[in-house]
Amino acid sequence: MGGAGLVALDPAGTLGTRASAAVTTAVAATGAWFAYLGLGYANPVLSATFHARVASAERATMLSVQSLAAYAGGAAATLVLGFIAEASGLATVWLAVAAVAGGAAVTAFAWRDRRGWRLAPEALIHSD
Repeated sequence: MGGAGLVALDPAGTLGTRASAAVTTAVAATGAWFAYLGLGYANPVLSATFHARVASAERATMLSVQSLAAYAGGAAATLVLGFIAEASGLATVWLAVAAVAGGAAVTAFAWRDRRGWRLAPEALIHSD
């Protein structure tokens, strides 16, 4: 693991290199596990909602648009966060990511409630 990761988790260098590496590895592994756990819960629901709301004639096009949006967002985030990391450090990057994720969650809940969107169980069953 790079030195930048060690500095981000132990900026004072009090743990020593081996202990910092162990802490970094444990934090990274725990974060990856939680990320995959969250995706495991979210993806089936998102897929069911997507297939319930998009007609089969447009589904391939909309899946392509969804994929393009995800890749474009990833590319933009890589450029912007890389610039922020060079200019301000990794702690600022993590704060920016947390702010964007929190803002996206608040926006999604507010938009859902404003529109009155609810996914009824019968909407998950479709007969295409």
